[in-house]
Amino acid sequence: MIKLSNKGGKSFSQSSLRMTAQPDGKVNVENYTFDQETAREELGNMIVLHDYPLSMVDHAGFRRFVHTVQPLFTLHTRNTYRKDIIGRYDKEKKVDVEYMTMLQSRVAVTIDMWTSDNQKKGYLAITGHFVDESWKLRNILMGYMVESCCRFIAVHYSYC
Repeated sequence: MIKLSNKGGKSFSQSSLRMTAQPDGKVNVENYTFDQETAREELGNMIVLHDYPLSMVDHAGFRRFVHTVQPLFTLHTRNTYRKDIIGRYDKEKKVDVEYMTMLQSRVAVTIDMWTSDNQKKGYLAITGHFVDESWKLRNILMGYMVESCCRFIAVHYSYC
């Protein structure tokens, strides 16, 4: 429901519909409720998944596009999305570390370092590799650091 209020205190609502296509060619029409928090989380997921720069949320073209697709969506600043992404990483890292402590197998730890030519920054990532209970190879990012101007920024983690 889209809820709008006027100066008289009356509120108006309008149902939103979503159409989805099935593989067999049929089209389903169903109710749809826009959720700002879900959309914000999915934007953060898209940024991480495709390695997009956080600055894309400040681009005028991207802002116009988002407003055209969903006028109710409020875009936040790049710092807000950065905090969201780091917060989600911290939560998932805790779950992964707890999972790794309960493993019967061993964990191999690797360190990878690289530099960014255009930003003049150095990166360091610590990754844990192990075989889970179903014999599937898993990788977990355990920590990372960003070096900029001879100073380490970001998060430093220690493990036993």
